[in-house]
Amino acid sequence: MKKLVITALLAITVGALAVGCSGSNVSQEELDEAYAAIEAEEERLEEVADGIESEAPAEVQELVGAVSDAPTEAASGSTATRSWKPIWVTVKYRSTPVDVGAPHFKSLGHRESRLVTGAWYDGGNDYLVINLNGTNYHYCGFPRSAWQALRNAESMGRHYNAEIRGEHDCRNYIVPSYD
Repeated sequence: MKKLVITALLAITVGALAVGCSGSNVSQEELDEAYAAIEAEEERLEEVADGIESEAPAEVQELVGAVSDAPTEAASGSTATRSWKPIWVTVKYRSTPVDVGAPHFKSLGHRESRLVTGAWYDGGNDYLVINLNGTNYHYCGFPRSAWQALRNAESMGRHYNAEIRGEHDCRNYIVPSYD
């Protein structure tokens, strides 16, 4: 229930941002900063909600789904969309490239590691793309808690070798499509 409420609040926040910016002189940089702040808050709220597994009544799920899936109408009547800079990567053992710059991917950001040189996580699909010494690999069925553990690891290389390597094999899970 709490996770559904968080999703609805985030959708409303994004809608308010779009309506508040419509018709004003807001730069793309300011919009990007606002979206980054919303993403950071979303990550924080997701961490809080991760441990909650209760089911909401069907009516509440329907309402939250409608709010979070609906396009945001700006005051001008146009649909507000978030732009992003595509970052297409080729992933070993995957037939199609992946745009890890898309909004549904969270980036590990810059961390010092000799083994892990980049990582991107799609929490909606439990999908991880990780760059190991210049080669991108993917992991399916990768839970958010494992992503958080990687992000918080003192040594990403040791964490990868101990906790991720050999687990979450995409041959055993559905590989998400990003068409």
